Amino acid sequence: MTELGLRDLRKRPKIELHGHIDGYLSPSDIQTIARKNRRRITTLDGRVINTKNQLLDFWKGDGYQNILQQIVSRFSPVISLMQTENAIRDTAVAYVRRLAEDGIVYAEGRFAPQFHTREGLTMNDAVRSILEGLREGYEHYGVRTSLTICINRESPSSVGDDVARVALGWVGRGVVALDLACNENGFPPERHLSAYRMTFDSTLRRTVHAGEGAFNLTENLRNIRTAIQLLRANGLGHAIHLACDEGLLQLVKDREIRIESNPVSNLTVGHITNMRELQLDKLLKESVMVSVNSDDPAMWPHGTLSENLYAVTKAYGFDLNNLRELILNACRSAFASERERAELAVNVSNSWKD
Repeated sequence: MTELGLRDLRKRPKIELHGHIDGYLSPSDIQTIARKNRRRITTLDGRVINTKNQLLDFWKGDGYQNILQQIVSRFSPVISLMQTENAIRDTAVAYVRRLAEDGIVYAEGRFAPQFHTREGLTMNDAVRSILEGLREGYEHYGVRTSLTICINRESPSSVGDDVARVALGWVGRGVVALDLACNENGFPPERHLSAYRMTFDSTLRRTVHAGEGAFNLTENLRNIRTAIQLLRANGLGHAIHLACDEGLLQLVKDREIRIESNPVSNLTVGHITNMRELQLDKLLKESVMVSVNSDDPAMWPHGTLSENLYAVTKAYGFDLNNLRELILNACRSAFASERERAELAVNVSNSWKD
């Protein structure tokens, strides 16, 4: 068996199904975009961020364990830049460059347009700009991308409805899915059921952050079930304790729901104390459509997709065959066309061999 080193993993083609575009930008990316667009990097309370270390210190704050409860604040420096069409396009190009550097050949980036309307843009303006940047990034770096539109679950349901309408307006033009993200604790999936109902008769796919941060096993499992049964999720982000509930596990298998696992993210923010708690080996054995993803790779140490895969090999003793199955699961469950999925699968099968 080939020894799986990080350098080798970076070179092999990979699929990213769960990565937030603004969480992909490094401090240097953010500073470059700020200079190019003559904008200041600011926090929600008006503090100006001038250096890389100031930004890293702000992201970490009083500990990553509180990040979901303060998610809008923690992302505010990059969001403060992304209030013009040019800055949003530049952000998308930088995101695609980061994908290419990590050997990612297809990605579904997540973007919440409701955060980009503070200076006059509409949500439609924001979505159009990010898609233009993704196309420009493809022209430069050759990485194919699709866009998932996120609802901030802390928002009123009326805002969620507005976001869903925007997403539906871009189906077939680069947008493939609707997502529900941010603080799960106290904001269960059914809060935005009306937004998801709008998609039931459309080709827009549905994914939900569920079972990540309710800080209670019972609530985490309840949110997973709600996301499946009420919101008709095609995918689940995180679903940390899924393998603990045999009934839920069977439901996921019966409905062929993809699981977007984010091991380094879960470990860093304290939702797990050991990667083996995710039971990825059990999920693979049970033929669950589970993949490994990066979430917000710029925000924590060793957060890239390659580094996630490397950490998983160490935690589970996975070999090349196990990693190939994880990557193929991402190919099979991508919200892309059948032709694109087939092409990706051939690329992966040919490249992830001993």
